[in-house]
Amino acid sequence: MEDCGGVPIERGGLMMKPQILRTATDYRPALLWLMGRLKRAATSEALAEFERVIGDLIPAEHREENESGKIKWEWYVRWSRQDLVGAGLMGSGGHGIWTITPKGQQWLAEHPDGGGDELKAYLSSAKKSKKAGTTTSRRTSGRKTRSRRRRTQAEAGLSFDDLKHIKRYIPPDEFQARFGARWEALLAEERARVQTDISDKELAQRARQILREVYAFLSGDGGAVSSEKTYDWMQFCYALGLYRETTALFAFVFQDDLPQWAYERARKMAEACRARLG
Repeated sequence: MEDCGGVPIERGGLMMKPQILRTATDYRPALLWLMGRLKRAATSEALAEFERVIGDLIPAEHREENESGKIKWEWYVRWSRQDLVGAGLMGSGGHGIWTITPKGQQWLAEHPDGGGDELKAYLSSAKKSKKAGTTTSRRTSGRKTRSRRRRTQAEAGLSFDDLKHIKRYIPPDEFQARFGARWEALLAEERARVQTDISDKELAQRARQILREVYAFLSGDGGAVSSEKTYDWMQFCYALGLYRETTALFAFVFQDDLPQWAYERARKMAEACRARLG
């Protein structure tokens, strides 16, 4: 770009400086014209260049502050930029960076002074189109919301057995995303359902009865007991922290009487108990 007699020349034709800034909307073609020269600029740079190049057109009243304490003409420029971005004529090169888009450059090629009234009509049309698109999007979103609500209601009616069946046929991630909350709730219900309503006193009595059987067996008064039952007693005693009893019971667990994994577990429990007992 070069100057010819004070008039900036852009490749493809003349870019004519706007001649009027009476209202807020007049700043839109002026800013677009300026960005046709700058191509890219930080916010502060764009505002400074606007005042340097077009400042002679800014009315005195636009240099006053508005009710928010902002300089009016600067606010008009920022507001104009939002309209131009919304219409696709300006863009962003990152935080605080203003740019002109290819669409904006094409507009200037056809309207060297920024367009004036034609730009005003174009921006108004772009706003209406965007609003219509937003309405359509909201309707689509509403349909999706209703669809999700119906699906959620349907999923809420699935039983524990239903979900157990579904769980076998879909990937874990998908199952968790779709049914995770329902699955956890039903699991909690199942756990609650299988809990026996028993008092602490009765529980203690039952545990004491099992221990009596263990002590009777270890003292030789309980008769013959299978390795499976002895293994069960080991787990019971280990859970209660009765390490001496657990270790003693292992002597009556025979490898040939149990699955290998069960015998290995019994052996490890006995080793752990001996280690604790020192």
